[in-house]
Amino acid sequence: MMKESLTKLGPVFNTNRMVEEYFNRFYLSAYEKRKYLMEKNWQRAKEFAGWKQKLIENWNKIKIQNIMEENELEEVSVGSNYVINAEVNLGNLTPDDVEVQIYYGKIDDKNKSGANDYVTMECLNTKARTKAYKYRGEINCKTTGNFGYTLRILPNHELLINQFELGLIRWAH
Repeated sequence: MMKESLTKLGPVFNTNRMVEEYFNRFYLSAYEKRKYLMEKNWQRAKEFAGWKQKLIENWNKIKIQNIMEENELEEVSVGSNYVINAEVNLGNLTPDDVEVQIYYGKIDDKNKSGANDYVTMECLNTKARTKAYKYRGEINCKTTGNFGYTLRILPNHELLINQFELGLIRWAH
């Protein structure tokens, strides 16, 4: 049995495959981003650094002002959508700078790693007269049980490695 496992798994799970996978998943994209940032005497890198600074300076001005549930008093069936609307004051930021998400999961699974999920909310008015923007999102109810949700806001930019790299997150209270 051990020999059979080595015969089958050896060609698939080896150092060569690992290096190729890391190259394709991480190093190649990092190299392409670096080339992109270097263009025009690092102009894009300077703009990205300015965006980061603007985000850091204005992050504490973000406020989730209002959360409304369209289905609040209705029984929700498996396969249906639970609709949530929110009003978010972004201060000096714009909807292009952030991603507003509904973070949800089963209440019984709240301490289990990877048990929760999220959906990105859509900004309904991209040019607000005030600094408050209206967002809408839907949770698809796939299973039964008691669920909970909250909203979170994360930075959003194509050059971020991931949305958590700046250590900025705003949760609804």
